[in-house]
Amino acid sequence: MTQERKDQLYDQMIAWICEHIKNDEDLFLALNGHFGMTKEELHDHSIESLDRFFPTEETEAVVTSESVHPVGISLTDFISKVSEMVSSDDKTAVLDWIEFASFMTDVDESGGRTLESELQELYLPLCYVRNNFSNSVLQQSLELDTIGNEIIYGAMLFAAGYPDNVVRDIGNEGHMEDGYIPLSADEKGSLFVVAVADRNDCIFIGNNMEGGTTFECLRRAVQLAEMRGRDIASVLEHPATAGMPLRKISDARLIDAVKISCTASTAFDHIAVYDPVTEEVRLTATEGLTTEQRDAFFCCGAPDQADGITQQM
Repeated sequence: MTQERKDQLYDQMIAWICEHIKNDEDLFLALNGHFGMTKEELHDHSIESLDRFFPTEETEAVVTSESVHPVGISLTDFISKVSEMVSSDDKTAVLDWIEFASFMTDVDESGGRTLESELQELYLPLCYVRNNFSNSVLQQSLELDTIGNEIIYGAMLFAAGYPDNVVRDIGNEGHMEDGYIPLSADEKGSLFVVAVADRNDCIFIGNNMEGGTTFECLRRAVQLAEMRGRDIASVLEHPATAGMPLRKISDARLIDAVKISCTASTAFDHIAVYDPVTEEVRLTATEGLTTEQRDAFFCCGAPDQADGITQQM
């Protein structure tokens, strides 16, 4: 993004904030308390009505804890507040707010986490939802009060038809944590699924790996499990042993949502399934996959039950 574009966003956001926050104390909280704008910076935007909130030598303005809190607000409260201020059903503008706020933070020289890094952990997963799911799922995700590494799993649940209250319960139970944080804002289809046929108690998700590499890693994991007399799922739980970093999901509702999202979104690039009956590993791309083919593939992995599914040996 160019500096000219950043300046344009800055001016537009300040104007939008002033237009939608009518109460002076709330406006001061947003501009000074949250974004840290000084009196001089406010004057640059012709905002002088908030001068009384700044203590000066001429007047002893007392800013109490009941009125203005200069320490700011939490990230989730910030997202919720912005969502409330966007009056239309389309909450996509919240993404612009997050991106805008990230440019107004300073680098933490002590090496700790900055607001910018935390905002990126919200912004990038939301962009992934925008790029890979329907607009209705994006709107639900923007209204969900959650942390960055839960956003994509939450979108999968929304895409599978789970209502807000159920998604919130699943998040509160801790089943949505350790989700994927994308590397950039334009990612599409970065995820893949690894499963064991006819096993409904767990599924594995990986990211940024070609299908052929996934297939080879899974085949080696199967060989290792047989050699050590271990269950294949126990091998896949350990990234160093399996040769690929995977996240295990064991909640039945989220497993259901992951499978549905393989065809209800573009979030997943491919599916790899190990069939313990035939002792074969099969792989299919999700592009063009029908729900019937998907269900047959997860069930037993047999390509003859799902036209167009490819098998690698």
